[in-house]
Amino acid sequence: MLDKEISELLAYAQTHLMLDALDSARAARTICRLLKIDGCELLGADEIDLDAIDAMTEPDALVAPVIAYAEQNGIPAQSLKAEIMDALSLKPSELNDLFADTYAVNKQKAFDFLYEYSVKDGYVDLCECAKKRPLGSQRTEEQDRDHNKPHAAKAGYRRILPAVQGA
Repeated sequence: MLDKEISELLAYAQTHLMLDALDSARAARTICRLLKIDGCELLGADEIDLDAIDAMTEPDALVAPVIAYAEQNGIPAQSLKAEIMDALSLKPSELNDLFADTYAVNKQKAFDFLYEYSVKDGYVDLCECAKKRPLGSQRTEEQDRDHNKPHAAKAGYRRILPAVQGA
């Protein structure tokens, strides 16, 4: 039913999100449970366009048909993308450990890694960012004040950064 789509999501996660091959079956079962399907038959690497998946910078093209299936079958799709990506992504503790290890060696690389990972797992949506502030546009004074507030004070902020001295 969704064998190809789920297989492509797993390949994307292994390529971009550090999903361990040993965890793929569990991630597939979680996605099937979210979609209320009994299971799927995962395709082999030779049946998936791995070059296209490798070239992807964000997961939307792979998630869209799964969301469409959910909507067609009466499954609430409001938070489905986040739940699917959660099944495919590193645990917050693993992400924090990688960030802290990289931060100890190179602060800029640590923040670059975290940003790139957040884009690739769909947490940072580049399309939404572009809609809210087109390139070259200027922020208003009110937007600057809001931007400079501590992150914890902003609504909806998910704290994933570790407490790192000097950050």
